[in-house]
Amino acid sequence: MKISELLWNIVLMNAQHHNIEQVLRDLSLTHPIVWFSRPTMLDLFDEIPTASLYIYHVVDEYSAYSQIDYNKKKTIQNKERKILKDADVVIVVSKSLYDSKKELNESIRYAQTGSSILAFELHLIAIASSRIP
Repeated sequence: MKISELLWNIVLMNAQHHNIEQVLRDLSLTHPIVWFSRPTMLDLFDEIPTASLYIYHVVDEYSAYSQIDYNKKKTIQNKERKILKDADVVIVVSKSLYDSKKELNESIRYAQTGSSILAFELHLIAIASSRIP
């Protein structure tokens, strides 16, 4: 679990008993950068009005999941459209996501995911060779 996810889980657990704004104050997060990763998190825009920056990180076409029904699909599409318009920055991880969402936010950025197998292999070789007497 990433540190940000862990922190967010702590915030959410505390928020069950407190107002999110109070939890953020308790954590000395007066103007946090809020990083959303799902369109269903849209409701948190209103819960964190003091954010200095709202980022929406898109890693999938959530409304295209086959197991969701028509009404849920429409809800996801509407929430995503709103979060795309309201976010200060949108980061997408594929060209197709960029193409499908670029009209809804001027500050959209394509950040390709992946890794370099060659760099990984060279690093492993360097580690292994440093252990050979």
